[in-house]
Amino acid sequence: MAKVLSEDFTIDVDSVDKTTWSEIILNFSDATLYQTWSYGSIRWGDKNLSHLLLKRNGTILACAQITIMKAPLLPAGIAYVLGGPLWHLSGNDSGIEILEQVIRALKYEYVDTRRMHLRILAPTTHDSYGDIMGVMMDEGFACSPCSKSGRTFLINLSPSLQYLRTATQRQWRNNLKKAEKNGLEIIQGQDLKLYNIFSDIYRQMHARKKFVEHVDIDDYRLIQSDLPERLKMHVMVCTSNGNLCSALVCSAIGDIAINLLAASSSFDIENRVNGSHLLFWKMMEWAKMQGCTWYDLGGINPDRNPGGYQFKKGLAGSTGIDTPVFQQFDSCKNKLSTIMVTCGDYFKTKHNNLKEASSNVIS
Repeated sequence: MAKVLSEDFTIDVDSVDKTTWSEIILNFSDATLYQTWSYGSIRWGDKNLSHLLLKRNGTILACAQITIMKAPLLPAGIAYVLGGPLWHLSGNDSGIEILEQVIRALKYEYVDTRRMHLRILAPTTHDSYGDIMGVMMDEGFACSPCSKSGRTFLINLSPSLQYLRTATQRQWRNNLKKAEKNGLEIIQGQDLKLYNIFSDIYRQMHARKKFVEHVDIDDYRLIQSDLPERLKMHVMVCTSNGNLCSALVCSAIGDIAINLLAASSSFDIENRVNGSHLLFWKMMEWAKMQGCTWYDLGGINPDRNPGGYQFKKGLAGSTGIDTPVFQQFDSCKNKLSTIMVTCGDYFKTKHNNLKEASSNVIS
């Protein structure tokens, strides 16, 4: 049943199915993979998903996918929003009022009514991040750095490709030129066969580097298989005379293209064909052609992976912005829910630290 917020705003909760939700988020320029039903379903299960719509006069102006995790036999739990809420309708200059109303709607439904700990991981990679920070503070959310999300380089795609190329670091640009002269072939698309090729290269890379895995590439394969056609990830594979060199997986639903997964083969490294340089550049070209405003290069960590950091810093060049991927905001009125979440955060951090310490990471 719709709940009145202020004036003619109403909210609907859990009133849409998967197909309808997929159609709705396509209308928002701030939509990303993290707010797709497929991502939520594969990562946490259909039964743990909730969907909220903010409407005015029957028109959807904002929305959010929420993951619900409850404590067994206890009136406590967490309502978790990753990469949301969505409030920028494509082609519509959404006012700050829309953001205010959807945040109040989320608090009303999940904090006041369901007595849960509401955690919002809002993207910092959008033009409106300053507005989000201001509204969250006004609405009484606690703000804390989101160390789990890491950092990324963000490139504004508004300038010409020639300008963006000139803005890369000289050594990176020289390696790109070498790659372009190496007669490399790029295969691209959304087919699962391409994703399977990426998986082969990734597993070869993991066997070589033995790094700690923070993503499950098999989950992403299931997500790709489950996504509607218009929401699928884009895969690029680079080969040299039939030899696999590198692969890149990117998602571009709204106006931000996000590099999600990348891998390079032993052949690429040993023969210095620079396939990764060519792929990252071609993916940026592709993102610009899709109408994206921003290109998110994916996670960076100069301590754990200095090689990957320097590579992405070279592409980002003088125009890249080093920024956190998400900012964490928390709100709760139920002490039991807060205790549950605090304990969960503690044990998760300890687990990740032990995982890092026990791994022989090779950059």
